[in-house]
Amino acid sequence: MRAMERDGLVTRTAYDENPPRIEYEPTTLGRRPLRLVEVARAWSRDHLPTLLAARAAYDDSPAGNRPDPHGT
Repeated sequence: MRAMERDGLVTRTAYDENPPRIEYEPTTLGRRPLRLVEVARAWSRDHLPTLLAARAAYDDSPAGNRPDPHGT
């Protein structure tokens, strides 16, 4: 979080309480990537059935039955 604060992505507010409390909030700059994440989430949500069907078709094909050389 400190690195993100240093980069201007979040602001840090420390409260003099017991127990101590610290809050982080995204800055305008820090909120910009959230738009990209939302676009990726929407794309994934819209295309998940197609992706799962393609995965299943691949797994059922002779090519999908090959051992993975990378072990993944």
